[in-house]
Amino acid sequence: MSKVSLTNFLIGFFLIFISASSGAFLANEISIKYISENNILDSWSSLIQKSAHGHTNLFAIIHICFGLTFPYSVANKLVKKLQTVGLFLGSFAMSVLMMVRSFYPPVSQTDYLGFIIGIFLSAALVALLTHMLGIGIRYLRFQD
Repeated sequence: MSKVSLTNFLIGFFLIFISASSGAFLANEISIKYISENNILDSWSSLIQKSAHGHTNLFAIIHICFGLTFPYSVANKLVKKLQTVGLFLGSFAMSVLMMVRSFYPPVSQTDYLGFIIGIFLSAALVALLTHMLGIGIRYLRFQD
């Protein structure tokens, strides 16, 4: 097993740990706010925080799947490292940066944090597409 695969496993399981741990705090915070404000479940902050929690779990699973499927890709070691970095940027954007974003209200002008989140998420999508391409090429070359 390669070190880049193990790196993806570590990132994935760390994200699952963080998401599971933060879920308890998120549920507690939403409960307290709901008791005092009654409309918190429909609020911007609550929506973004729930989205960040779900996306953290999603990216954790994707990291683990990356690590498991790297041996099937024709991509070289450098490309796999770049894919890992790209996927990590998406993980960071959709977990940490989304949580930070939840503390600021929506804006009608340029949202710079949203712009950074979009760039990082695009890096993750490029990583996913190139990984699918690497596996697809291996599939087309596969001989029974």
